[in-house]
Amino acid sequence: MAKVLIAGEPGNPIEVLEAELAGQGFQVVVAVTGQEAYESVLHEKPDAVILAARMPVFDGLTTCRMLRDDPDIPPELPVFLMSENAVHAKSIERAEVTEVINPRHEASELRELLTRHLGKAVWPDL
Repeated sequence: MAKVLIAGEPGNPIEVLEAELAGQGFQVVVAVTGQEAYESVLHEKPDAVILAARMPVFDGLTTCRMLRDDPDIPPELPVFLMSENAVHAKSIERAEVTEVINPRHEASELRELLTRHLGKAVWPDL
């Protein structure tokens, strides 16, 4: 099963997302700060990354840009930004965010998103 890194301060959206992914059989790695997320991507080599827009140390956009600038991280790694608020299109483009997702998503939306970016092979029941 695929490994997904989730980064954000502990709280409802992060905990719900972690439970959803673990319940679907994903291996979940959790980071609290942007710095932890960056270091975890280097060491854990996840298949996808979900970053909260607001995090301590580095925000989600800054962390995504750091990941994209690192030659040791595959450029095709899906990096999603989780935000309830509208994010300026230029900021998303500069950071090379794969897609913005709402933390109040439906489980089916999350499944569709990961299937679209990781392929059907990540779902054992498909």
